[in-house]
Amino acid sequence: MKHRIAIIYGTTEGQTEKIADHMVDLFRQQGVEATPYNIKELPGDFSPTGYDGLIVGGSVHAGNYPKKIARRAREWAPDLAEMPSAFYSVSLTESHDTEEARREVSELVDTFLEETRWRPALVASFAGALKFSRYGFFKRKLMKNIAERATGEAVDPRRDYEYTDWTSVDQFVEEFIRHLEGRGAQDLGAERRPSAL
Repeated sequence: MKHRIAIIYGTTEGQTEKIADHMVDLFRQQGVEATPYNIKELPGDFSPTGYDGLIVGGSVHAGNYPKKIARRAREWAPDLAEMPSAFYSVSLTESHDTEEARREVSELVDTFLEETRWRPALVASFAGALKFSRYGFFKRKLMKNIAERATGEAVDPRRDYEYTDWTSVDQFVEEFIRHLEGRGAQDLGAERRPSAL
């Protein structure tokens, strides 16, 4: 039987959407019918119960995920407890290979899941991107300063930077497929965090 899943995402500058589209391609290659939805364009009558599994993704800005993502995750939590579900976080902080950065990302994710009362089977965090070509003058300066403080390296605002580890995204998809097929490493109701987080 062909599985049907939905990928709901909240994106600001497009990297979370790009990751969702990459996942959709991988799922379809594996015979899984995957449909992406931008949370801002989600049909009013959307329900997770029409799918065999659901993935929710959100980008971090100013220390928070999109409010609509949090609100929907909280609303859907009872339904998601009955099916394979997963959450992926996208942030620049994930690109910094330090214990402090890992702790910060973990705390953000934990707070989100606690507030939404959702226990996804899989949780992952992926590094985002610096898209200077989409920033205005002041945001370009701000993001340059933030990135240089965080990494200790010079950043050129005349080009874009992509930090997403696509191999980790591929592994996330493969693991979710195993859960869809009932071959997950543990019960679907128990939170599982792959190496990406």
